[in-house]
Amino acid sequence: MQGYTKWKLKICPYGRASQEPSPSRGSGTRPFCCVADEEGDKADGSPGNILTQSTNTGEVNIQASDTYKDRVSIAFNASLIIANATLDDAKTFTCMVVAGGDVKEYAVDIEVHKRPLPPQVRDKVKEVEHGKLTMLGECVAQDAHPPAEVIWSKNGLPLVDDGKVWGLTKYLPLRDSTFAGQKETVVDSDTYTLVGVTRESTGEYKCSLVDDDNMQDAKNISVNYLDVSLDPSGKIVKTVGEKLLLMVQKNGSEEVKVSWTKDNGKLDKQPRFDNLTYSDAGYYVVDFSVAGINQSKVFQLVVQGHPQIKSISKARSEDGQHKVLTCEAEGSPEPSVQWSVNGTNEQSSYVNGKLTHKITVVPTANLTVTCTVSNELGEDVREIQVFSRK
Repeated sequence: MQGYTKWKLKICPYGRASQEPSPSRGSGTRPFCCVADEEGDKADGSPGNILTQSTNTGEVNIQASDTYKDRVSIAFNASLIIANATLDDAKTFTCMVVAGGDVKEYAVDIEVHKRPLPPQVRDKVKEVEHGKLTMLGECVAQDAHPPAEVIWSKNGLPLVDDGKVWGLTKYLPLRDSTFAGQKETVVDSDTYTLVGVTRESTGEYKCSLVDDDNMQDAKNISVNYLDVSLDPSGKIVKTVGEKLLLMVQKNGSEEVKVSWTKDNGKLDKQPRFDNLTYSDAGYYVVDFSVAGINQSKVFQLVVQGHPQIKSISKARSEDGQHKVLTCEAEGSPEPSVQWSVNGTNEQSSYVNGKLTHKITVVPTANLTVTCTVSNELGEDVREIQVFSRK
């Protein structure tokens, strides 16, 4: 058996504790109680449990995220208590009670009332000219619910409509759908200035005469924004053969354009590092752009590994009088090379973790020559037989 009851609207003063009622337990066994937020307590906005109370022990387990975990508790009568109520607490809370085979749900709507902050007058005019319409300033009353009503007065008396008062209505997609729009009156001016613009300022704005709503015009205003993140970032040190997973997140007012570069060279797409090689090392930049907004994230990838000799070889010089010995290895940081014989015309190159080292020798007897490569992570040794011309 399952039932659902909707409680009437409960109004809670801002900053005080809100206590949401629970259904009576009766005289039977103590029920299991779970309180949930229907309108989203998780980071992605989805519903989530706030707390549960054990059937047998009465133990309370707080499951809320950062939004409520330090502000919720449960009273002796199983009522939910939310400390320091904020405007964000205006939503629907549900208590689910499980007793035996019965499951019942009880929901309550919370509305938080908050008086506005002291009004502020911005852009105050310093001088006025007789006979000329002048904007005296902008009166702002912030953080209020229900929305504050702003009244201008002159010499202690409210200003009245003298035919030169224009009204502007602002329609926005407001959280919790508390009201459809906010109406503000502009006195002695045909302009309205948006201050403190945020992405929530996006919406349709309508201008009309105060005494004639049929004479109006509207304009859609879009506020561009861009949020990006890259993890990991900075200097990243990995070992050759390891895997590196890049997490790129982007959110913008329009489709976000993304481009990658490595060591100032453009890449066709986001790099993948399933099996790191020395050639993957470099300085990476990812650029994001949307509607004239640009942001960049960077990381430096260092791929390390102990030296490994891949080959050692010999060849005659062009004049046929000498032997050219070549030792090829991989490793990072760049390995140093040591031969067991003295040589001339030494040549060395190191690119993308690959080392090539050559020396020229004149063997006077058959020799066993060793090449040793080493760095701070280890060393490797390989030998080769070199014969004289006798």
